[in-house]
Amino acid sequence: MLQITGGPRNDVTVTVQVPKESNLVVRVFAGDLEIRNVVGDKDVELNFGSLRIGVGDATGYSSVKASVSSGEIDAKPFGESHGGLFRSLEKSGTGKYKLRAYVGAGQLTLN
Repeated sequence: MLQITGGPRNDVTVTVQVPKESNLVVRVFAGDLEIRNVVGDKDVELNFGSLRIGVGDATGYSSVKASVSSGEIDAKPFGESHGGLFRSLEKSGTGKYKLRAYVGAGQLTLN
């Protein structure tokens, strides 16, 4: 498990490299978060900001749950886009992986 805490309060960029095939659990309070080129289960929460997740092939997922309390979900690989309050999408499939993504206030993009 990798845990990063503390540090400067403004203009911080953190890059974490993991093996291409990895299961991720990520919790971030605020900021811009991007996850790309990772194949595996993804469980990601961002309280405030912009979350972008590269999902690759949408058929690779058995379960997709994505939501924003206030903001927008843009999930073109899953054929959905919603804006406003308390927006969500749920999809089931025959794939191997699970995706769970939550943004409190902001933008959630699955591409």
